Amino acid sequence: MKNCFRSSFLILMLFLLPVSMLSQPPLNSKKRMQTLKKMKMLEVIDLEDEQTNKFLIKYDHYEDLIDENRKKIRTIRIDLQDALDENNESKIKEQTKKYLDTKSKMHNLMEEKREEMSKVLDDENYAKFLLFEDRFHQRLQKEIMKRAREIIKQRRQQRFRNK
Repeated sequence: MKNCFRSSFLILMLFLLPVSMLSQPPLNSKKRMQTLKKMKMLEVIDLEDEQTNKFLIKYDHYEDLIDENRKKIRTIRIDLQDALDENNESKIKEQTKKYLDTKSKMHNLMEEKREEMSKVLDDENYAKFLLFEDRFHQRLQKEIMKRAREIIKQRRQQRFRNK
């Protein structure tokens, strides 16, 4: 009887968990994605506990800086578009300069991050890190597109059934 109750509870949780995850605000999904990325990265990169701590401290530091810079770029992009809409030449010039400076800073931050990671990781793990960084975003994008196609397919099937 206990096993039946436990099994029923687990099955119910498996169905409710995805629904509750979908209802989470975007910020939480971003944090979940960052956590998932770090977990997967640590599976790929073989580190001792002490190395893992050093790596994660530096990695988190640079990820925070890069994220902050991305937000600035978004804001400047909006300001630049507003300047274009207003046809204000001085504002356009000013916002274009800000945009290019901030994009340059982003590039420098990413280079700095790679340099710092190379100091913490041995050559093999550094190579794994670089490949993981590239592949993670590609795989994530593919997975998002795959799920979007599945949702569209399900909706079409539902519409067909409802007719």
